[in-house]
Amino acid sequence: EYGIGRAAVQGDARSFVDAIHENDRQGWLDAVAASARGVAPFDLAYRIITASGEIRWVHTTASVRRAEDGDVIWDGITLDVTEQRRAEEALRQTQRLLHDIAANVPGVIFRRVMNPNGEISYPFVAGRERPPRAESGGNMLLTAQISNVHPDDFEAWRDDILDSARTLRPLDTEFRVISTKGDTLWVRSVSKPRRMENGDVIWDGIQLDITAGKEAQIRLESVVSNLPGAVYRRVLR
Repeated sequence: EYGIGRAAVQGDARSFVDAIHENDRQGWLDAVAASARGVAPFDLAYRIITASGEIRWVHTTASVRRAEDGDVIWDGITLDVTEQRRAEEALRQTQRLLHDIAANVPGVIFRRVMNPNGEISYPFVAGRERPPRAESGGNMLLTAQISNVHPDDFEAWRDDILDSARTLRPLDTEFRVISTKGDTLWVRSVSKPRRMENGDVIWDGIQLDITAGKEAQIRLESVVSNLPGAVYRRVLR
């Protein structure tokens, strides 16, 4: 296989060892030695170089036994896992990219999942601040009560999520949260829902810290409400 030839391997096992990538060869030899020494199953992923010069990933698993004459015998299988490894590496690169982007966003990127029983979880969160927490287990009311949504905003937050789950309308809402330091922060949460075949509703979204702007708006409204008269704008054209 891999351009080496079965007869060549059966005639001289070194031909297979020589095909192992130089950066993986010593690890393979060490793993074989450890398996033989402990008569332990062999399980290893490593790279080989084919006769055409292509690098392929393979995964070998084998059971081991010691014969009466002292020989160590492995019965196993070697599978080509190149495409799987490429897919895993592509996934890691995508995750690194997403985390890098999230690290520079003034908020968080998140995935929210609500199952048919109303349980909410956040399987993915990346960014500077965490979104409202809701752990798996119990019904929605119970899980949200242990979140960090401000008590005065909780019911509206819950109703918005339920409405979005029911209608699959995008969710764009502002509410307060209690930070881990005990501070009250204003956030804007924007997400788009979709329903899965198993009944779960998934939102992928972003949550931004809008505290500064919200506090400025509240102060302005307070000033305006205490003015001894009316505030207006006149335009003359």
